[in-house]
Amino acid sequence: MPRADFPTYCASKAFLHSWLTSLRHQLRNVPIDVLELSPPYVQTELTGSAQASDPRAMPLESYTREAMRLLERGDHPRGEILLEHARRWAERDGRYDEIFAVMNPE
Repeated sequence: MPRADFPTYCASKAFLHSWLTSLRHQLRNVPIDVLELSPPYVQTELTGSAQASDPRAMPLESYTREAMRLLERGDHPRGEILLEHARRWAERDGRYDEIFAVMNPE
């Protein structure tokens, strides 16, 4: 979700998601995996020392462990390594593929 206090950071994440989705679509007939890791709010000092101990943020060790588990299992539908804490609305509602297909016809 975009945050007004970090517009460039949020916009860069949105850009990467859009670009990687498009790249994945363009390369769909080529034997290349284009993977995207979408991290949730994690206990780091990215926004200051308070974030590192924020109970609403996912502990860094838990985040790393879960991301690696999904990667090792090959659990990345649509090329996304998407932890439960980082689910987007379209994914949550189960409509991502439908919306993507309408916007990107064959």
